[in-house]
Amino acid sequence: MKLKWIKINRGGPEKLEGVVCEVNKDFVFLINNGEIVRLSMSHIKSISYGVKIEKAKSNK
Repeated sequence: MKLKWIKINRGGPEKLEGVVCEVNKDFVFLINNGEIVRLSMSHIKSISYGVKIEKAKSNK
C-alpha cells in the first residue's frame, strides 16, 4: 500500500489519514499536510485505503 492514501482507525480520536511513505516491522510513516507522521503498529486497529474524496461545499 506504499504511496496510497489510507485512513487508519477509521473514526474517533485516534484517526489518521495520509499517504504511506514507509513501513517497517515497528512503524508506519505517513505524509499528511507536509508533515511526516510516525505511528506504531500496535496502535493500528483498522486500515482503509483508496482515493480521498472531499465533501463538496454548498453555496447558499
